Amino acid sequence: MHLTALNITDLIMGLFRGTLEVGPGDDIDTWDWAVLTGDTWKEHGAIVASFKRHLSSSIDRPPRDPSKKINSGYKAVEFLNYVYGMLPALLYGVLPEPYYGNFCKLVYGVRIICQRVITADELREAHRAFTEFVVDFEEIYVQRDASRIHFVRQCIHNLIHLCPETIRVGPLSLLAQWLMEHTIGNLGEEIKQPSNPYKNLSERGLRRAQTNAAISMLNLDPPPAPPKGSVELGDGYFLLNPTAPRVRPLSSSLSSQIVTFSNQIIDEYEDEEGNSQKDIFFGEVSYFFEAILNGESEGLAMVSLCDNPNSEILGRSRTTLWVTRLIPGQHVRCIPISVINSVVSLLPFPHIPGTLFLFENLGLDVTFLDSSLFSNGQDDADIDDDDTD
Repeated sequence: MHLTALNITDLIMGLFRGTLEVGPGDDIDTWDWAVLTGDTWKEHGAIVASFKRHLSSSIDRPPRDPSKKINSGYKAVEFLNYVYGMLPALLYGVLPEPYYGNFCKLVYGVRIICQRVITADELREAHRAFTEFVVDFEEIYVQRDASRIHFVRQCIHNLIHLCPETIRVGPLSLLAQWLMEHTIGNLGEEIKQPSNPYKNLSERGLRRAQTNAAISMLNLDPPPAPPKGSVELGDGYFLLNPTAPRVRPLSSSLSSQIVTFSNQIIDEYEDEEGNSQKDIFFGEVSYFFEAILNGESEGLAMVSLCDNPNSEILGRSRTTLWVTRLIPGQHVRCIPISVINSVVSLLPFPHIPGTLFLFENLGLDVTFLDSSLFSNGQDDADIDDDDTD
């Protein structure tokens, strides 16, 4: 948590805002990477604050206006969402190369390393991204100038150890300080013997571990009750009560989509061998409904699909910035609710009117795209710690 959410973000924002210490003989006017200054910084902060109304409810702490709040208790999760979620879009066309490309390598690696489930290929890509970021960082920012040596903080070097440590202990997002601090807070609230707090704390920690082990081994934790008035569709899906104030007739295009879906002989979401396809689509759900197909109840969703992402922006951003268009009511598809992977947000892309960019909670892996745009056909990097020191 501290490395990616606080240490690295503090350094990166200090560079982009031009607030780092200016060394002897250095000239801040030569810092062409300092683009978030003056009125630009205030406008930038206002845009970040305006994104709040577009974020999904899964974002429990939307980033506040950084121009007003970044020095006033800005939370670690706010830094994560702001720097690694929004900043690639906000700096596109603002931060010149090679700084923008270098920053996107950092974002690429952090998004992977924050996932709860990481494949070996993803880990290799993340390690390559971190290694290239660290090497390029010194070349483009320090430029062999001794007065800028303080730019290379220890946290920069620590990035190349994230992937080897993930191999050793597992996804680091599951070991972050959030879990530890939350547990310490819970146990602290339970202390009932002020005269001997540490012994009481140890005993309560032991009892909780024993309780959790028993619940896990004996399956003593009952499943939560379904929402009131809902219809169970299987696999953990429930269709809630309708909320529309009145019944509305379907348009001909929507009706045809339902008919097309119900008449399909081969499920379009599976290939000829029965394996799920890896293509990922994004769209806006208009509504959910229940239908009887082949004598069984099926939960369906009517979705307006987004256009394909802008390939030029996707390439320049090292696949970290997905910019698309979405017109509700167009490119409509009827899909089973079981193929919906996650809820994400589409925020207004400020540099191209009428377009949106993808934003999601770090820890979701639904948007890991084809890494060929990033790797440029290079061989997989060796992620042994001995080769990265």
